[in-house]
Amino acid sequence: MIRDVILDITEFVANPIRTGIQRVVRELIRYWPHPEHLKLASFDASRGLVGLSDSVLPLLLDEDEQAREASHDQLKSILSQYVAREDAPALPDDAVILVPELFFDPFRCLWYLDRIRQQPESVFFVVYDFIPWLHPGRIGVSSTAALMHYLRLVREAQRTAFISGATRSDYETRIKRNGVSDTGPVLPLGADGLNLEPQMFSPDKKTWICIGAINGNKNQDRICAAFMKMWAEGFDGKLLLIGRVFGMDATGWLNEASEQSQFRHLVDVTDDVIKHELRSARATIYVSDVEGFGLPPVESLHAGIPVIVTRNIPSIADLPEHGQIRLDSASVPEITAALRMTAADETASHLWEQARLLRLASWRDFAVSTAAWVNQ
Repeated sequence: MIRDVILDITEFVANPIRTGIQRVVRELIRYWPHPEHLKLASFDASRGLVGLSDSVLPLLLDEDEQAREASHDQLKSILSQYVAREDAPALPDDAVILVPELFFDPFRCLWYLDRIRQQPESVFFVVYDFIPWLHPGRIGVSSTAALMHYLRLVREAQRTAFISGATRSDYETRIKRNGVSDTGPVLPLGADGLNLEPQMFSPDKKTWICIGAINGNKNQDRICAAFMKMWAEGFDGKLLLIGRVFGMDATGWLNEASEQSQFRHLVDVTDDVIKHELRSARATIYVSDVEGFGLPPVESLHAGIPVIVTRNIPSIADLPEHGQIRLDSASVPEITAALRMTAADETASHLWEQARLLRLASWRDFAVSTAAWVNQ
């Protein structure tokens, strides 16, 4: 029997900022194998979960031209018209709830805590990482007090799944700490979300692209330092950062890099813009210290574009090293050495040939696996 599933997408509709988590939400909706049984909802403090009309789907899935071209504030305003409406569609009483978001709203957390205490098998959580609690300094978190509601919630939850083995291991050994190993499946994320056609190497491609939030964790400052060093030596390569600044002061090094004609920084861009930029990429760079998964490296490799990546990234942990330069650390010397390697046409061409050998998971795989877990 196929269950009705309520998909709680509160953060997505309230603050559409195109994070990796929001990519997961979008692709779950797009590829859910039983769409007639998937009911979208958002949380309202006074009403609990409130249904969302299916008419919001084109906005969520980037199928609406207005949504694709809208700024963050414009899209937020458009989506607000669909939230907590008096004429919201009713939600089925016997449905289970799937929560594919990370959130810190205490009212929402308490609502779910009450729910799982009464019906422990009715709520399923997709868990991304525990970086805010285990590595707060890497993302500029000075106090975790306001974040503890969610941690307590997932610690008590009976139905959890994880986007990587690393996250599940952290949950078992550092969050639950009860010696129980059967805590839920690992559901690897898809690599094909950009829907970018396979790319081909050309020596004329001179741009290195780094995609991801600038939050202290992904070391864009060190990437810029490596490029600044090479630009001072006459290097003609270009650097493009794509990502919004979160929770840190990046003004100094971003302003310094912005003085260079070979540097650009884009924020709040659509997938269409990202695809356009990747078509001119020589390689991508993703040198994060700690991640729950790390989508950009596998999205790059899916399009056949090599990546400079720290070897601790969970998304590449089980892959052959084809098309990758794996770094032991995100130090400026290691990044610089990797840039020099990818700047050499012969090395770059070989990496591109290797990248084409990889076979990566799709978002359809992820959605089907998630549906199977919820329906088991």
